[in-house]
Amino acid sequence: MGLNFRKRIRLGKYVNLNLGKTGAGFSFGIPGARFSVNSKGRKQASIGLPGTGLYYTKAFGTKSKKNTANSKAQNATNSFEQAEAVNSYQNALYALSHIHNEAYDFFDFESDRIQYVTREIGPLQKEALAELEAFKPSFFDRLLKKDATKYTALEEKVYEAMEQDEENRTVHTVEPALAAELKKLQPKAMDQFIKMVGGFDVFDDDAVSISYHYSMNVDEADAIVVNVTTNMAEDIIDNVVEITDKGRYSNKKLSKTAFNQRCYAYICSLALGVATEALAVTPLYRCLINITDQSVSTATGLASNEVILAGEFDEHQLMQYDYETLNPIEVVEKSSVEMKYTDRNGFKEVAPIG
Repeated sequence: MGLNFRKRIRLGKYVNLNLGKTGAGFSFGIPGARFSVNSKGRKQASIGLPGTGLYYTKAFGTKSKKNTANSKAQNATNSFEQAEAVNSYQNALYALSHIHNEAYDFFDFESDRIQYVTREIGPLQKEALAELEAFKPSFFDRLLKKDATKYTALEEKVYEAMEQDEENRTVHTVEPALAAELKKLQPKAMDQFIKMVGGFDVFDDDAVSISYHYSMNVDEADAIVVNVTTNMAEDIIDNVVEITDKGRYSNKKLSKTAFNQRCYAYICSLALGVATEALAVTPLYRCLINITDQSVSTATGLASNEVILAGEFDEHQLMQYDYETLNPIEVVEKSSVEMKYTDRNGFKEVAPIG
């Protein structure tokens, strides 16, 4: 797969030193699941298995889609439902602007034993999530202000379930015949491996309108071409749900400029996430990507079907970044990507690549 610029060195039982071109940093956590809390209190888990180098990052609660968030925002009638609506709204926003965090880390296709883990949610986590989603505080819970405490306890139960599931997760080894074909950059083998590991499927958690079509460049077999279709009008949240400084619940419509800015952040994160996934799950070095928006025009009632991003990402470039701290907008703007965007007018059509 070429020179790997990111390397993790174990210094102790729960401490890793992360090396990259831009510097070094530390991460802490138990084997198989590392948890962190950002400045706003959002929890995040890096899921994987010790010794395999296989992991991916999942923010808690990112399955909150626009329709779910809007429904909760409109129907919140008490303080608990309002707090839940704000949380659902924030999770949906986070999901759409952090799609890049969901991509697989780069597989080592030069290894004698190519290994992988699948992304299915474990049985204990499924059970804990169902219990969390079904939680409805009683009148006395709200009266005695126990609702938030019980909800937090159910959230912690989900993390405990994730940890237990990951301890029992199976590490798979690619069959020698398939591994040999992957090393030869055979398109059929790469397509088989993508399906085996569930390549690209994880992004469906974040938006309902995303679809993909990929192909390997057989004549110049170091590139994968990915065509992505999305519908920004369908997936981007066009309101602001919050508890104001005065403690009042607010659900307001976004301005056109603010909506366009959200769309821009989403497209940049989507482009980076898809390109990273494409290069992580194949032994290829370049990803050519086109993103087409099919939003319906309010003026004509017709889908736009316009390519709004076209460009190229290089594996060596992407392997330099710390995905937990990077800004996808800055990465995309520094890449070989064509976009025509302004805050006032949004996106304009560009020529596709590949």
